[in-house]
Amino acid sequence: MKQNINIKHKLHHLNLFYKIPFCVETSLLNQNESLPLLSYVTLNQILYPQKRYFTLPSRKLKSIFGRNYIRGVNELKYLKYIERKVICSLSGWYFSIKENLATSYKLESNLLKSVKSHKFKFIAVSIKYKLPLPKNGRYCLEIPSKNPKVLKLLKSYSGITVDSSWLEYFKTSELYPDTHPKYPNEPIAQHGVFIHTKCIVESVLNKRIGISSESKSGRAFHPLIRITRGVRKYFRKNGQPLVNIDAKSFHPYLIASCIEDINDRHRYLDIVRGGFYEIFVDESHSREMIKVALQKYLSGRPTKDSKVLEIGRWYEENFPDVPLKMMELKSKRKKFQMYLQQLEASIFVDDVFIKSDFWNLPAHDGLCVLEKDKTAAIELINKACENRLGYRIPLESH
Repeated sequence: MKQNINIKHKLHHLNLFYKIPFCVETSLLNQNESLPLLSYVTLNQILYPQKRYFTLPSRKLKSIFGRNYIRGVNELKYLKYIERKVICSLSGWYFSIKENLATSYKLESNLLKSVKSHKFKFIAVSIKYKLPLPKNGRYCLEIPSKNPKVLKLLKSYSGITVDSSWLEYFKTSELYPDTHPKYPNEPIAQHGVFIHTKCIVESVLNKRIGISSESKSGRAFHPLIRITRGVRKYFRKNGQPLVNIDAKSFHPYLIASCIEDINDRHRYLDIVRGGFYEIFVDESHSREMIKVALQKYLSGRPTKDSKVLEIGRWYEENFPDVPLKMMELKSKRKKFQMYLQQLEASIFVDDVFIKSDFWNLPAHDGLCVLEKDKTAAIELINKACENRLGYRIPLESH
């Protein structure tokens, strides 16, 4: 039975795309890359209904949607929302996009006038979606691999299902803010989140999943952590709900391992326990924005962001070992951010997931387990942190 899901799909005028940096370094099937392109195709469909194809040179698509626009194209093509043909010409490669959205959703006609006059902020969308029945048999990999981590992750997916009530998550529009909390200048669209979630859920139901652990960071990527947090609660292992164990403020805690003086390290840990991000929160910067600013600082990239510079000065004045560690890694052509991710993976992937004798799935700075194994998992995480770092990190379970 098909269900109607009413969500808000922001559809912005083409000129705005030149001002908004939609390109972010994320994985395939991400709304930040596909939705701008989808919005552009939909806008052209409404403004020029007589046209069958919309053709743009690749260099113009890049200037509008960012250097990773091709990932958005590939996502929409994979989901059969658009069809693409590549045409070779003297002035470069052109992408001819055939609009194929009518069967997926219906635009409300009473908004057509405001759309044509560009006086709109979003278009309400009604999606008719039928959840496929789960397939029988074993899980298999989208890309074959002999990596032991990948094979153990694949084995861990045995018995994983997704409760059909996950659709309820998308029936409450209040769940979504007007802007993305991590990228406040980028609009967010529930429609893109739904496409992203739908694709991952269906891959689990169809028992053909994407798993990778070959990244430089050492992190393990699989469906459960690629999906929005609000939908994770609908995942089941042999019919049982999953418990999430998260390390609170993990990267600020990891940074303490770079402080050589033991007294300074304890002083820093006391500050982090009291709330690291809250130190920099003000009327214009929320806790989520400070978390993004810290990651920008850890990346070592040049910036004029006032909060990033403030965080940098704070470390220089109070804990100079941290910027010194960053300079040391930079001289070796390494990033401090990647160093911390590798340290994180060494704990949750190498020391916990690989060595554990109970069922679990790693989630970057956390772990998904069954209720009966929660105590054992917390003990194993504490032991791994003490071995790698010399101190424990506060854990939360939910």
